[in-house]
Amino acid sequence: MSSDKKRKAPSSTEAPTSIAVKVRSGEDARTPYIATFPGVTAPQNLTFDAYKRKKAKKSSEAKDVVLHGSTDRIEFDAQNFGHGEEGLCDYYVGIYDKSTNKVEIVPAPHVHVTRTVKALKNISKDDKGRQQYREARNALGEAFGTKKAKQAIKSQDANKVEASTLGNVADAIVSDVKAATKNMPTKEDMKREQEEDRPIPTPTVESETPAGVYPLDTVISPAELSIINVKSFLAPDLATDKKKREGLLPYRQSTYITDRLTKILSSNAEKKDTHRLKLLYYASLLMAFYVNHRVAGKKDILSTKLGSPPQILIDGFISRYTEQPGGDARPVVTAKRLDKVLCYLFVVCLHLDNFSVDMNMLAADLSLKAARTQELFRTLGCKVMGCTETQRVALNLSKAEARNYKRAVLKCPPEFPEVRKRIMAKR
Repeated sequence: MSSDKKRKAPSSTEAPTSIAVKVRSGEDARTPYIATFPGVTAPQNLTFDAYKRKKAKKSSEAKDVVLHGSTDRIEFDAQNFGHGEEGLCDYYVGIYDKSTNKVEIVPAPHVHVTRTVKALKNISKDDKGRQQYREARNALGEAFGTKKAKQAIKSQDANKVEASTLGNVADAIVSDVKAATKNMPTKEDMKREQEEDRPIPTPTVESETPAGVYPLDTVISPAELSIINVKSFLAPDLATDKKKREGLLPYRQSTYITDRLTKILSSNAEKKDTHRLKLLYYASLLMAFYVNHRVAGKKDILSTKLGSPPQILIDGFISRYTEQPGGDARPVVTAKRLDKVLCYLFVVCLHLDNFSVDMNMLAADLSLKAARTQELFRTLGCKVMGCTETQRVALNLSKAEARNYKRAVLKCPPEFPEVRKRIMAKR
C-alpha cells in the first residue's frame, strides 16, 4: 500500500454554504450611482456631493438627484433625469459583506456626467447666440444679398481680428509701443512745462515777501528803468495843471494812472518819489502798447503812438511781447503775448499799490471784462477779495457798488490755479 494518502473528496451529502440576500427597497444618502463620463477620464480622488429636491411637485421627481464635484480647473455635474432614459430600466449594485456572509442588492441610479472648464464658465451664452445670428445673417446675405451687401460682408470678415492669432505678435507689439513711448514726457514734465508756459514773469515762490515774488527786474530791466526821465513831471506848474500833466503820459485815458500821479505831485514832500513816477510812466507805456499792439510790426508808427519814448523801451517791448511766425516776417502780438502784456502791467501795478490792486479801475481803463481781469490776476497767484466795511466807507462806495468791488491781493506764498487741460472742440 502506498505511503501517500489520498485526499478524501468531499461528500456529496454536505450542505453548501448559504448566502443571505437582502434587497434594499428605497434610496438614501448612501445610495451608490452608476456614472458615465463621455469624453473625459475622471480623477481618482474626485468626490461628489448629492442634491435632491426639497419639495417634489410630482411623485416622479422625488427620485431626481443632482451630483456636483470639482477640481482646481474643472467642474463636474451629473443628474439622473432629463436624458430620456427615465423608467426604461433600473440599475442595481450587489454589495457582499464577508463578515456576515450577506449580499445586499442596492438601487444604483444611472447618471450622465458633464464637465465645465472654470476659466470659460463666464462666457455669456448670449454672445454665442449673437455670433450664430451673425453667421446666419451673413450666409443669407451671401446667397441673396445685393452686390453692395456682399462687399460689406467681405470687408467685415477681412477686418476681423482673432485674439488667438495675436499671440505670436504680442511681444512685438509691446516692444514697438515701448519704443514709441520711450521719449514721451512724464506727467510731472508736462505739468512743469505748462506752468512755465504761463504768460507771467518767473515767480520766486519761496519768497517771504510779496515784493520778492516778482522782483521789478523780471518786468523791466535796470537799464530801461534808469533811462526813463521824469523831470518834466516835476515842473512847478504841473502840480495844478491836470491837462498838461496828462499830456506827458503815453496813455491818457487811464483813471488809475492819473489818480496816482496827482497824489504824488500834490504831496507836501520836498522830494517827490521819482521811483514811483518812473513806474507810473512805464505802466502808462504798457497800457498804450496794449491798446496799439496791432502796429507793433511798424516800429516808427508804434513809437509815435507811444509818445516817442527812448528806443530801448520800444526794443524791450518788441523782444518781450511779439513773435515772428514767418521768421523774416514783421513781429506780431499774438493773443498769448497780449495776455503777457497785461500780466506784466499788473505786476507793476502790484508794486505801485503795495500788492493790493483795484481791479475794477484797471478793467474800466482797458475795456476788459471783469472775469478776464480776475483770471489774469489769479494766474499771477493773487487772491481776489471784496472790500471790508471800513474800506467801503473810505472808498465812498454804496453797498450795491461794494458787492461788485474786487481787489487783487498778492500774499506769500502765492496760490496759483491748477493748469487745466484744453479740450478740443468738436467739429
